[in-house]
Amino acid sequence: MRCFRCWREGIPPLWLVVLGALLVQVGFGIYPVIVKKFGAQENANPFILSFYRDFCCFPLLFMCAFVAERKIILPRPKMLLLLAALGVMGMFGNQALFILGVYKAGPDIASAFQPIIPVWTVVLAILTCTEKFPNFFKLYPWAKVLGILFSAGGAIELTLTGQHSANSNCSNSSSSDSCLSSTDTMIGYIALFGNTFCMVCVCV
Repeated sequence: MRCFRCWREGIPPLWLVVLGALLVQVGFGIYPVIVKKFGAQENANPFILSFYRDFCCFPLLFMCAFVAERKIILPRPKMLLLLAALGVMGMFGNQALFILGVYKAGPDIASAFQPIIPVWTVVLAILTCTEKFPNFFKLYPWAKVLGILFSAGGAIELTLTGQHSANSNCSNSSSSDSCLSSTDTMIGYIALFGNTFCMVCVCV
């Protein structure tokens, strides 16, 4: 009863927060595979695919926001420019770069890039004074930093290993297709970096 009382007061229960976080991680793993499977094989334009994705998810997000807020809140005129920038970076640009990264670098690299988001978020939050510099004389900041490093370590290792393998294939092969593949992979890395940076800017 206490959890449902908190939910009525606007604070979701802990089990729902944990379940939501788990579903997000499952979605991060499944979504790039689906994009690579159906989008890349059909040669779908990543920007058009991102537009249709946002167009289809808009009603669902609107209904979720209405259920959570219990009313329709119109933005103030001063907030329209910021809202438009957040929409371009957080919805359209973020996903368009992610889909382009899936096309060029593959779903495994695209999924591995996502744990880098907390790293950029902490760095940008400290640089913009949104978050205080951690006090390393306490245990919690150390646990926070180590958790971020561990989560990003696999992504960094997979990215470096994949780039080294692509360079080896390019140098050992006389055909131009292998080198083109290496160039496409680098474009995918740049797109995924832009994807994570857009997400970080929206979060901060």
